[in-house]
Amino acid sequence: MLKNRNNSNLKILLIQFKPAGDVLLLTPVVKALKIKYPTSWISFMVNEKESVLIKDFSLIDDLI
Repeated sequence: MLKNRNNSNLKILLIQFKPAGDVLLLTPVVKALKIKYPTSWISFMVNEKESVLIKDFSLIDDLI
């Protein structure tokens, strides 16, 4: 459970260096986080070759 008194400053970093299928399985997690913390900033760190799969995913604020 993430705890933050001011959700507008909440920053979340998801790290996934597994194969493409595992990266795609995290997309529902991103959606759930944005629903629970709508003003949060979500960064997603993945391997370069998997980044093309999620580069246009609008719920991710930063792709590393």
